[in-house]
Amino acid sequence: MHMEITLIFGISGGFVELDDRAHDAIAQTVAHELAGMRIAGGSVLPSSDWRSRPAVLRFGDDAEDVRRRFRHLRRHWLPGFALVCRDDLLHARLDQLREAAPETTALDALLDLSRFNWRPVGPDAESDGASATTAKVEWKPEPRPGWIVPIPVGFGALSELMPAGEVQSARDRNTPFRFVESVYSIGQWISPHRLDNAAQLLWYASTDPAAGLYRCRNDFASRLSA
Repeated sequence: MHMEITLIFGISGGFVELDDRAHDAIAQTVAHELAGMRIAGGSVLPSSDWRSRPAVLRFGDDAEDVRRRFRHLRRHWLPGFALVCRDDLLHARLDQLREAAPETTALDALLDLSRFNWRPVGPDAESDGASATTAKVEWKPEPRPGWIVPIPVGFGALSELMPAGEVQSARDRNTPFRFVESVYSIGQWISPHRLDNAAQLLWYASTDPAAGLYRCRNDFASRLSA
């Protein structure tokens, strides 16, 4: 299978203020590094379209100008979809399920969102005169808040943080070690035309060693509500 993808990285540091020639060199260096990597098990090939050449784009402080430039950019990403994190949908479904069953867990909410649920829907007895005993029940799929999918978002600790080199056969004997398990949440594939700014696309690492949580985060939901 051949697929076209757009990769977007957030950058910071003093090189942001460099001239266009330096920015072009940085973009070419990133493209060269990507050419030696794999995505979904496949090779990364450069695009032959001159409009898809790698570039460093710097947004200014003018909010209206940023919105205008971003609207122009997102048109180049159509048709396509971007994966964003929707922890908020998981929390909302958990609250909804707990109204009927207080013992519901976050795993129950995740499974409920991860499958197709069909619910019985009966006709309105007042409108068609059908009695409760003769009314025909129709099974319909539960409406979904968009194209949502379960996704792994990081790791949760199963043990205390141990000093480097204490655990035998560890891959890295110079880094503190702990046993972990995967952490899951809900993601959503959305069309780029629904994005308001580039920050909604970005994923970043977030660590909380005290809580034993190491995960990737995306601020689409929080920026959307703001």
